Amino acid sequence: MIQADFILEASRSDVVDSPRNKRILEGVAKTFCEAVVEFCSTDSQLRYQWMRYLPSSQGLDSFWNRLPQDIINNLGEKKILYPHKSSKPRLPHRLRTLPDSHLDSSIYSHLDSSRPSLLRPLFEDLPSHRKYISLKYNSRDILALTKAFDLQEIQDIDMYHRIQQDLESSNSKMRAPETISYWHSKAADLISLIFSRNIGIQEDIKRLPLIPLIDGQWVNSLADDLYFPSSSGPEIPRDLIVTVDPEAIENNSRRRLFIKLGIQASCNPQMVVSRMWNCYLIGDGATDILASKFHIMYLYWHNEIIHESKYAAIELYTTDGRKVKPRQKVLYFLSEDEYSPEQLLKGGPHPRAPTRIVPGCQVPFLNRAYLELFPPTTRRGVHSWLGWLEIAMGVLNVPRLKTQGGALSTEIRYIIEYKPSKLVETLKKYWSVYRSEMRDGSPIKDALMEAEVSCQNGLMRCLQKAYAPLPSLKDKVQELGITRGFPFLEFGGSSEEIEIRRDWGFLEEFGVAFSADLSFYIEILQQHEARKQRNWDETAYIYILKTYETIANQCRDSDKSWLWYVSLTTQNISNV
Repeated sequence: MIQADFILEASRSDVVDSPRNKRILEGVAKTFCEAVVEFCSTDSQLRYQWMRYLPSSQGLDSFWNRLPQDIINNLGEKKILYPHKSSKPRLPHRLRTLPDSHLDSSIYSHLDSSRPSLLRPLFEDLPSHRKYISLKYNSRDILALTKAFDLQEIQDIDMYHRIQQDLESSNSKMRAPETISYWHSKAADLISLIFSRNIGIQEDIKRLPLIPLIDGQWVNSLADDLYFPSSSGPEIPRDLIVTVDPEAIENNSRRRLFIKLGIQASCNPQMVVSRMWNCYLIGDGATDILASKFHIMYLYWHNEIIHESKYAAIELYTTDGRKVKPRQKVLYFLSEDEYSPEQLLKGGPHPRAPTRIVPGCQVPFLNRAYLELFPPTTRRGVHSWLGWLEIAMGVLNVPRLKTQGGALSTEIRYIIEYKPSKLVETLKKYWSVYRSEMRDGSPIKDALMEAEVSCQNGLMRCLQKAYAPLPSLKDKVQELGITRGFPFLEFGGSSEEIEIRRDWGFLEEFGVAFSADLSFYIEILQQHEARKQRNWDETAYIYILKTYETIANQCRDSDKSWLWYVSLTTQNISNV
C-alpha cells in the first residue's frame, strides 16, 4: 500500500497521474539529488558510491518511469564527480574515463593480497584542466556513471597534451632512469595506438622528444641521423653517430614505437667506418682515449681490409697519455714476457756497476686499456685482437732492429749497452723477423758481431769471438787443460749438442764458432798465455805442447803467416 501525499486510486494500489502527483515526483528527484550533493560534500565513502542507488526505470509504468531520468537530468547539472587527485567535484560532462590502455597497474597493494591492482594514470592529468575521473570509483560504478551521464573516454588530443606535459616536466616519468620497463611498455603501446588511429596528430607526436639517445639526450623522431645501435659487435662510436639508447630498444613495445615513428634500422657499418676515416684524415681524430677505444674496436670488427694506407693516419694513446701513429712511429705492446720490448727496455741496475740504476729506453708503449677491449679468444676473420693491432695498426711486439734510415736502432743499442746478458736470447727469440734485415757487410750486422755478450763464468766477449757451448767443444777444451775462462756463450735451453746446433745455429751468422777449427785452438793457447803470471808445472807444459801439436795438425800453408803473428802474441809460451 502506498503511504504518501500522492493522490491514490480508490484501491490505494497506485497513484493517479495528476499535476499534484507530478510535482511530488519532481520533489522526490530533487531530494535525491540534494542528498547526492551532500554526500559529495563530505569526506565520506558515499561520495564514490552514491551511484549504486540510482533508480532504474525497468519495470516501471508510465508515471514512475520518468523519475530515474529526472534524477539524472538534475544530477547532470551538479558538481558531483571527482577528478583524479582533486578535492573539488566537477560537472559530469567535464570528466573523461580512462580505458585500461591508459592505466598503469604496476603498483600492487602489499597489505591485502586479495585486493586488485592499485591503478593510476600512465600520464599525469593537467593540473589546470583536469579531465581524468577519479580512480577511486569502482569499475562497476564507472559503468553506471557512463550509462547515466554518457561519459566519454579521454580523447587522443587530450592524451597528447598530457604526454607532452610529462616530457617537458623536470619530474618526467618517461625520462626518469628509475622508471621500470613495464611502465615504458604500457606508455609505448598507448602512444603507438594513438599514432595509428589518429592521423591528425601524427606530426605532432613525431615532434615529441620520445627518443632516448645513448648520450642521455631525448630527441624527436624528426632529428637527423637517428639509428638503432648495433645488433651485434661493438657499440657505434658516439662521437661519430649517436644512436638510440640500447636499453630502450630492448623493450619490444618501445622498439615498435620507434619504428612506427620512422627510425631506421641499425646504420650501415661501412658508413660508420667512412666517417671514422674522415675523422682522422680530415679532423683531429679521437678526442680522448675513450673515443679512441670505441673507434678501434669498431674498426677491428667491421673493416676486413687491414693493409689500407689509411691506417697510417690513426693515432693510439700511449701509457703516458700521448698520441702516436704506430704506422709512422714506433709504438710497442706492453707484456710481462721476459724478452718483450717492455721488459728488455725498462730501467734497472747497470750491468757493470750494479749499485747504479740506469733509466729505461725512452720509447712509447701502447696504453694498457686497449689490450682489455676483447677477450684473448676473440677472433674476427683470421685475426685475433692483438694480432690485428699488430698487423693493421702497426703496434710492435718485437724490438726494432734498425731505424728507417738503416742504422742500428736505439732499442738494440740500449740492450747491447745495458742488457748484454739478454742480447743473444733476444736475437734467438726474434730471429725469424731479424733474418730478413741482415746482410753481410751491413753496419747492423757488424755492430752486433762487435757487441759484448755474456759468456760462462761471468766472462764478457764480443759475439764474433764467442763459442757455442757444445759438449764436444767443452770436452776438447778440458782435454787441453782449460777448465774455466773459455768464452763459451751463456744461454738457456738444452745442453744436448744436436739441440744446441738446431736452436742456436743462426749465431754462425755473427761469427760464433760451432767447430774446433784453428781459431778454436789458438784461443786455447791464448788461455794458457793468460796464466803466465803463475808458474807452469809439468802438467801445464804437457797441455801447452799438446795444444801446439793440434795447431800444427790443423795448420795449412795459407795459415802460416797468420800463425807466425799469433806466435808473437804468445811469446812466453813460445819460449818454453
